[in-house]
Order: sequence, then structure tokens, then C-alpha cells
Amino acid sequence: MWTKPEAGSDPSKLLQLLEALEISVSQDDDGRFTVCTTSEPLFCFVRDTEQEINDLVVNTLTSYINTFYDVEDLRITTVSVPVEKPSIPKKELRPVSRIKPTFTSADSQGRQHALA
Repeated sequence: MWTKPEAGSDPSKLLQLLEALEISVSQDDDGRFTVCTTSEPLFCFVRDTEQEINDLVVNTLTSYINTFYDVEDLRITTVSVPVEKPSIPKKELRPVSRIKPTFTSADSQGRQHALA
């Protein structure tokens, strides 16, 4: 049975939880935003605006910490961190018009020989 921690109990657990917390926000083709976490507190929400997502994250985390860690008067703000997308490797290709064809012929034993 789970019991609510006493006020001020082991703040290191809360600190570990917050340090490990990763929150991802994405935007779909319709312009809607999705926010998800991969660790506790687990949540995933879809909203129409980035401001709605920010408010939802702040309210969810505030409520979670207040409920499970008995911390009140908590002020949480969101910070955007850009994600670097790996670039696609570039490779120079020659146009087909520059490729010279090679003609070959086969001898009586099926071996290929280049024609001059």
C-alpha cells in the first residue's frame, strides 16, 4: 500500500525524479502539439497551441509534486531546448549524361570481353 510522504521527506528522491525527467513536444502536420514524458510522472497530451501545452505541463507537474511529495508553493517554468537534427550525408552524384557506356561481348565460353 502506498502512503503519501510526510512533508519534507527525502527531497533527494524528488530531485532525482526531476533531473531524470525528459519532456518532449512535437507538432503534427495539422499544427497540433503533443507533449509526452518517458519517465514518472508519465503523461501524454495533445493540444492546439504551444501555450496550452506549457500551461498543462506546469499544472501537471505542480499537482504531481504537491500530491506525491507534499511540496506546496512550488513555481515551475518551462524552458525550450532546441533539438539538433542529424543532417543527411551529402554525396555528389554524376549525371547520367556523363557516364560512358561500356560494351562487352561474350566469347564461346561465356567470358565477357570489353570492346575497344
